[in-house]
Amino acid sequence: MVREENSAEGSGVVRCRPPYRAGLAGCGRVGFLLERDPLRPKPCTHAGGIAGHPDFRLTAGCDINPDRLADFGRTYGIAPEHLYPDASGMLKKER
Repeated sequence: MVREENSAEGSGVVRCRPPYRAGLAGCGRVGFLLERDPLRPKPCTHAGGIAGHPDFRLTAGCDINPDRLADFGRTYGIAPEHLYPDASGMLKKER
């Protein structure tokens, strides 16, 4: 994330510009799996929407099912160290 200070106005406001990092909590049907359904228009999941948006990068994920989580990571090119078994762990480390 790029931070810039709005010094022209002298307000001291810090603005953030894309790309924004996003982590997916839950890699189930609506979170990730339905993206593989050939009959659904794309994007049709949270992961597909985030990955397809030009201002966001999908950088982490969590799920209680380790196989599904690994599949999500492979599909979106997310390294194993950014995949977590629970949301609290993901939020603590990815902030």
